[in-house]
Order: sequence, then C-alpha cells, then structure tokens
Amino acid sequence: MEPTADELEYLKALVIAHYVVAAVVALSTLVPAAHMVAGMRDAGMWPDPDLSGAMFFVVLALVIAMGLGMTGLIAVAGYCLSRRRKHMFCMVAATLSCLLVPLGTVLGVSTLVVLTRPRVRALFGEG
Repeated sequence: MEPTADELEYLKALVIAHYVVAAVVALSTLVPAAHMVAGMRDAGMWPDPDLSGAMFFVVLALVIAMGLGMTGLIAVAGYCLSRRRKHMFCMVAATLSCLLVPLGTVLGVSTLVVLTRPRVRALFGEG
C-alpha cells in the first residue's frame, strides 16, 4: 500500500514543523535561564541565603531542564520522521508535545493524525 502524495507532503511539513517548534521551545527556555543567570550574578552565584531564594533557583533549574528536554524530544522526533523510523517514539513525542500549548498541541495532534494512517504507518515498516 503506497502512501499518497498528500501524505508524503504532510510528513515533510511535519518534519519542518517539529524543527520550528523545537527552536521556539529552546528560545522560550532562554527566558528563565536569563533570569537565573541574572539572579546568580546579583547574589554571588546563589540567589538568596534564605529558603525562598533557593526554591526560586531550584524551580528555574527544573523549568530549564524540562524545556531543554522537550526541545531535544521534539527535534529528535522530527529527525525520526524525516528518516521514517521509530514510529512509536514519534507517537509518544507527539503526545508529550501536546502539553506545550498552543504550538505543541497543534503539532502533536497533527502528527498523531498523520501517523495513525495505515499508509503512513507502513512507511515506518509497521503495518
């Protein structure tokens, strides 16, 4: 069962969209990173000696780590889509990207719709 030309175009568009959304998430991660660096600079590498400053630092570090993780996940999923490999990984990445409202949600739902088609699934070697 050969995929239609439209389905192949959808896959190409999804690859580009994955890279664009990964770039947007990476840039969005720079905002809390800039706040953390500014706080470390002003306080001599530790925000405040009290608990609130430490919690601020830890929360920002977690937000940055999650942002970088999502960036990597979306970029790798785009790469896998371009190579037409790891169908299940792409499905999981699409599901997780739905958490990034609104761009990630649009990307995730679109990816799930395209990847669940039998012809597209056959491209990944899964029938």
